[in-house]
Amino acid sequence: MALPSRPKVGLVFFTAEWFEEVGAKKGYYQKLPKLIDEGASRIKEILKGSLNIIPLPIVNSKEKASKVVEILKGERVDLLILCYLTWGEDRLILE
Repeated sequence: MALPSRPKVGLVFFTAEWFEEVGAKKGYYQKLPKLIDEGASRIKEILKGSLNIIPLPIVNSKEKASKVVEILKGERVDLLILCYLTWGEDRLILE
């Protein structure tokens, strides 16, 4: 089966829950959340010319993973891309 010219894509970005919970709000890592968001935005911007990307939050918790699953259940995606922006917990994909 061939994909449409602009396939509908679920692009799911993952990052570690730790960044939000612990060190990413001050000190050495305080700019990390912004850099992660900017990285995800740049990737989407590059791909949007050829892909119809469904807006999804960056997943860094079980709750956000569940939200993404619910959004994707309501969409008819042609392609699902799972991408780690940083190291992250495998449990978010496995669950």
